[in-house]
Amino acid sequence: MPMVTIKDENFGTPMRVFDNGSAIVEDKPDRHTEFVTVNRLIEGSRTAKDENVETYRNFIFEIDNEDINTQKERARLLFEKRIINRAVYSGNKSVHCRITLADEPENKEEYKYAWSKLNEAYFEGKADKSCSNPARLTRMPTAIRSNGVKQQRLHLSNEVLYFDWRAEYELGKKLDCYLPKTQTNNYNFGNGKTPVEILLKRNIPIEARKLLENNFMDGEKHKMMPRAIKFLKKCGYGLCELETLVKTTNIRDGVNYVKNMYQYSN
Repeated sequence: MPMVTIKDENFGTPMRVFDNGSAIVEDKPDRHTEFVTVNRLIEGSRTAKDENVETYRNFIFEIDNEDINTQKERARLLFEKRIINRAVYSGNKSVHCRITLADEPENKEEYKYAWSKLNEAYFEGKADKSCSNPARLTRMPTAIRSNGVKQQRLHLSNEVLYFDWRAEYELGKKLDCYLPKTQTNNYNFGNGKTPVEILLKRNIPIEARKLLENNFMDGEKHKMMPRAIKFLKKCGYGLCELETLVKTTNIRDGVNYVKNMYQYSN
């Protein structure tokens, strides 16, 4: 049976990287061209700047500090589930996984928000945050590195992921608009969490304040916890962080108590 050749419909722009770290578009890529942008650049671009991308639909994820076999196994499972559509082994210490979204972000802010939600959903929040730029350079499949090692393409398809990131993003923006003018941009929706010390200086819901300060009175925990978790989630706090906060209150509930509220809070 003849081998089927798959054309990568989401291929980026080949890049030449110099010893000093600078990079330019490679006009004549060959087997030694090690890098490619995760999103294709606008025709005529010479550098991989975020403002030069033609699309915001592709996202790259890598976890350098994890065992390479663990990374490969995660990539295999995510590919089989049709979540990622390409995985490339760098030949060193990382596997670069790509996701293409059906609901494409319209700008860099939306892109970074969607990246963080994908990281949380499929990579346990472990992916290198420096990969969250739309013009990020990633490893070119099958290229030969300067040390002679080949970069291996592990998986490839043109699958597009239907992932609902926009509803939560837009809700966060609406909540931000309702804050007093003096608090504008203090909640950083989609741009990382707001530090506890900053939140405690704001006019935040009493439920969230009590959770952050671990200052619940008798009978308040179960009544106030859902709203506290919902609010702090909107402020960028991840599941693990909220589980730690709730654990310090010594609330008596099942192991999935926080997880269930976190998943179903909109």
